[in-house]
Amino acid sequence: MENIDFEIGSEGREDILRNVWTLHDARWFIKTIGKYGLDAANELNRTVIRSMGKTEIKVLMNGSGIKKITDIDRLNSLMTVASKLFFPKEHKYEFKILNENELLGHVIECYVHKNVKKAGIADLYKCAARPRFESWIAAMGLNGEIVQEVDSSNCNGTCGIVFRIDW
Repeated sequence: MENIDFEIGSEGREDILRNVWTLHDARWFIKTIGKYGLDAANELNRTVIRSMGKTEIKVLMNGSGIKKITDIDRLNSLMTVASKLFFPKEHKYEFKILNENELLGHVIECYVHKNVKKAGIADLYKCAARPRFESWIAAMGLNGEIVQEVDSSNCNGTCGIVFRIDW
């Protein structure tokens, strides 16, 4: 047996873990559709992402020493770091501070929409971005709401998600 000696840098490890998680998520959804149907898969996916969203943002905040988000600038910084960590590189987005209470997350090219469209279920898939971000806000201890006007059936892979926070 040949001993292969190689090193993967931290960025490479992050990419591998992020991609494996994304593939796991897709496989889970497909298998859930097969066993329980699309409606149940959508409902379970949104339920799981609400729970997972709270966990992922708490772990990120604890791991980076962030105790509290106190203003829109800190929210913007955390969202930028969280998105780079949790979303694959194929997901194209940007953040823009609209005012002291609102942060716009503009999705330029959604990796989820691309894949559900490829699978032929874009009109039936229920986007889980809103419940994910609602759980992030709750886990941060913030009082606010997520405003998202479109779903995967009418977004064409792009959308705007507003984080409206009452400081």
